[in-house]
Amino acid sequence: MTSWDLAYVLLNRARPFDCSHGCPEGVIWEGETLFTPVGTLKGKLTIAPLCPVEPCPSSIKSPYADLQLTLKGEGITQYPRMNVEGEFELEVPAGRYILTLEPCNYFGCKSEFPKEVTVEGNKTTSVEINIDTGIR
Repeated sequence: MTSWDLAYVLLNRARPFDCSHGCPEGVIWEGETLFTPVGTLKGKLTIAPLCPVEPCPSSIKSPYADLQLTLKGEGITQYPRMNVEGEFELEVPAGRYILTLEPCNYFGCKSEFPKEVTVEGNKTTSVEINIDTGIR
């Protein structure tokens, strides 16, 4: 049982059926319909250039430190955390989501966000987002 399965049981006070005689594809919960499988969303946000002459001086602040990604779906809101390279990864129930970035002040930000993402159950969905800062 995954952590998502356990959370679903605890939050909905459902009990898993005994599937020793076989269950349909997915996990069935007593009193509930077919459980939505979980998928992984893996992504990378690239913001560049960061200064007029590349490479930038080593003292430049990471552009990802003050940014917040938000992933919203039906009844679900997640806040993926980015590392210093702009990479993120999280598990969410399969479904369609809208990915946004705040604040979204860069030149190319409005052309990339909001971004629609579809996560499939038991699969990894990859998304690459490239934002042009307009710095020349």
